Amino acid sequence: MKDNAGEEKILTAAMNVISDKTISGTRMRLIAKEAGFAQSNINYYFKDKNEVLTKLSKHVSQYCFDFRDQIRDGYDRDNLEDQIELFIQQKLDFILDEKSYDFVEMDFWLQTRVNPEIKQSVSEGYQYWRDEIDREIISRFGGSMSEREKKFLPYVIISLLQGATIQYHLEEFDVRAYFDYCKKIIKAAIKGL
Repeated sequence: MKDNAGEEKILTAAMNVISDKTISGTRMRLIAKEAGFAQSNINYYFKDKNEVLTKLSKHVSQYCFDFRDQIRDGYDRDNLEDQIELFIQQKLDFILDEKSYDFVEMDFWLQTRVNPEIKQSVSEGYQYWRDEIDREIISRFGGSMSEREKKFLPYVIISLLQGATIQYHLEEFDVRAYFDYCKKIIKAAIKGL
């Protein structure tokens, strides 16, 4: 029976290698070396690189969701600004403190053009993210919004969050001020201003 600790060690190693070398530069031997395993031992857990990548893609998405769940208690569920801040705080933490997750997430996004399994995994992660935004923000605070606005605002919020990632890693800027402005935009959209 496969143990989760070995699988987690391989996924962590793959994350480190991809963060450093990108997906196209990642080889199973590099993952094995980073994990401290013989390459043949990785095949006990995963049949090939694609299976490692697909599992890692899901792992990265889950890490984002788990992070928000861990800090959720610190935010008032009945306060619109707090709920917007919850999503912003997770992205801000990744941009400033968990850069490897941001780099790997961007690299997976690029792979969606050529890898159907990764595209499916990334697509599911984004859908979960949009559903969470709808559940925690739109459905609770967007009563006066049109159905069309309710449909598209989760896409806009994710674009604002991911746009910060891309731009910040290209050229650092005051990302906290950027997110303060994003909060104003989102609140105005929800309140119909």
